[in-house]
Amino acid sequence: HTVEQGAVSNLRLVVCDTDQSVSSQELIERLSGVTGLSVFVSEEADGRQRLLEEEAEGLLVIGEGYGLALEEGSRLPLSYESAAAAWSSQGVREIVAGQVIVQRSRLRAVQKAEERLGRALSESETRELMQEISEAEGPRTSLYQIRTSSGRAPVDPFVPGRLSLVSLAVLFTLLTVAP
Repeated sequence: HTVEQGAVSNLRLVVCDTDQSVSSQELIERLSGVTGLSVFVSEEADGRQRLLEEEAEGLLVIGEGYGLALEEGSRLPLSYESAAAAWSSQGVREIVAGQVIVQRSRLRAVQKAEERLGRALSESETRELMQEISEAEGPRTSLYQIRTSSGRAPVDPFVPGRLSLVSLAVLFTLLTVAP
């Protein structure tokens, strides 16, 4: 969550899915279901523009081969870029990591079930197992909320304060009247 004018609002995340696999689509659906996170799916160029215009705190790019890497347990082609003034990047990375862990755990559950049974699960058995896991997960609610101690929005280090602007105006005035 971010803090705006003393109130809690959603983190805004742009997601670019270059993999277009079932797993990447599932990750987007899982992220969209997280309370306190607003997910916008777009092309990478549009996502970068939203970062520049501060319409989003971050851009998550799901690279090609995500689904395969997830199944193999290898390094995932995920990259995250935060807006210059975003103070919430660690929170977004934790949310994404949590959802990826859930995906890996689900795949592992199928593998373990097949190992124990000594055979591959049928499609209906896999669906039933996934349904039971979903029911056990329950609703996806935020584990915590991020707030400042004063309840106000955090200070943006890239935006000058009133005193800085007044000082700059005085400096320019003195420079224009100086001999």
